Amino acid sequence: MPKGPFEAQRFVPTKFDSAEDKAMFGNTFLHFIASEWKESLFTKSVYNQLSNCFGHIAHYGEGVIMRSVDAKTA
Repeated sequence: MPKGPFEAQRFVPTKFDSAEDKAMFGNTFLHFIASEWKESLFTKSVYNQLSNCFGHIAHYGEGVIMRSVDAKTA
C-alpha cells in the first residue's frame, strides 16, 4: 500500500490538521494495521494522533498499547 486509499480532497481541513495531514494519518494507520501491527511502525506521531482521535487511550503509553495488541492477536 504505497500511497493508500485516502486522498486529501476527501477531508475537511481544521485549525488542528490540514486535509493532507488527515489523509496521511489515515494511510499510515492502515499501513500499520496491514503490517499486522508491526511495532516499529507504531511511532510517537501515530500514538499522538490516535490519542487525539480516541482520547480514552491517551493515558496509556505506547508500550502498553503494543503489549495489548500483541496479547489480542496471539
